[in-house]
This record gives sequence, structure tokens and C-alpha cells, in this order.
Amino acid sequence: MTYLTDAQLHKAAQYLETREGGFANAIALAYYSADKDNEKILLNAFAPLFERAYEKWADYDTPQPTEGE
Repeated sequence: MTYLTDAQLHKAAQYLETREGGFANAIALAYYSADKDNEKILLNAFAPLFERAYEKWADYDTPQPTEGE
């Protein structure tokens, strides 16, 4: 499976859909429409894809403090 929480998985799917390639986009769309059983199948097969997308983009989306804050 994966170490990501449900919220992190959803965010990773958003990254896959909008910031990665066509295959990743298709996996994200399948994730959105999957029931719990098929979600489990997707995550068993593609957990590293979700994890890499989350690790790659999560820090990019986190507001960074500016000097003087």
C-alpha cells in the first residue's frame, strides 16, 4: 500500500492529474472514480507513483515564509 493519508492521496491524485504526464493523469482519473475495492487495487499497483508525485509537489505548494516574517 502506501504511507500517505487519504487527504495526501487525494492531493497526490490532483498533482498526477494536472502536473504529470498522460499516464499519470489517467491513473488519477481512475482513482477519483474508484470504489474502495478498486482504489485498493490502484494503490497496490501504483503507490510509488502517488508517493513520488506527493513528495515532488507538496513542498512546492506549501507557502514559504519570506524574509522578515
